Amino acid sequence: MKKEQFIKYISTLLKDFELLFKQALKGAKEEPVHDMRVVIKRLNAVFAFLAESGINKNDSTRYLSQLRNFFKSAGNLRDLQIQRSLLDHYKQQISTDLNELESYLENMEETARYGFLKVSSDYPKREQIYVKDEIISAVKAYSQADLDKSSDNYMFKRIKRIEKDVFHADSDKYLHKIRQTLKELRFFIEIVQACSEDSPVKELDIIEIKEVENILGNWNDCIVFIENLDRYSEYKRMLNANKAPAEIPELKTIIRADMKQMVQDIKPRLLKLTCSLKILML
Repeated sequence: MKKEQFIKYISTLLKDFELLFKQALKGAKEEPVHDMRVVIKRLNAVFAFLAESGINKNDSTRYLSQLRNFFKSAGNLRDLQIQRSLLDHYKQQISTDLNELESYLENMEETARYGFLKVSSDYPKREQIYVKDEIISAVKAYSQADLDKSSDNYMFKRIKRIEKDVFHADSDKYLHKIRQTLKELRFFIEIVQACSEDSPVKELDIIEIKEVENILGNWNDCIVFIENLDRYSEYKRMLNANKAPAEIPELKTIIRADMKQMVQDIKPRLLKLTCSLKILML
């Protein structure tokens, strides 16, 4: 990974974040909120690499914590936007009326939108400029040989982490963690591809990584939706003299059946993927 190209990549990424952040503030709609979260994930991958490699260990606390706050508040909003889409999909399969659940999710989405806009009102622009200058100076002072070695170590570490989690006896509990690690790995591979001329992963086709990510992402969206359905049931029980809404168990059964189908072959695909990545980097 060439230093000069890596520096340009970081500068571009920070500019992209600022642009997408401004777009996300215009009504906090689903697509711009999602795009902003993707850039934050890319930034997190960069910051994790800088810290692990020892390039830049300075803790720019306010800026990084603000990024995480944006990510979390935008995530709450996006979860509810996805849940409303899931409800639109599943309500065709349910005989019972789901209008009250629809209104419940709509109200929650509006609350989450307000929370996102409130958190976003304190964006630390000066800290971003400071962090950018600090990182660029640190990367310039790091040797090219160490940068290449650290890049490989970063990728190997995540490949091994995925393997370890897949082999857990109760690996289903680790699927969300695996997805997070896989996404971090994929983002960093894309960085290396953009900033290298001769890396082993330069010509790697990341379509399989994205497909596995998407499967795990859809699976996790269903998990989060079921958790919210449980909260909704409890809310309705409190309002209706301990009487739970009858439609929720049926809805959860259908969702769980889909979830089982989603991940039935995910472990072999993950193992095949990590094995091929290790061979590629040898």
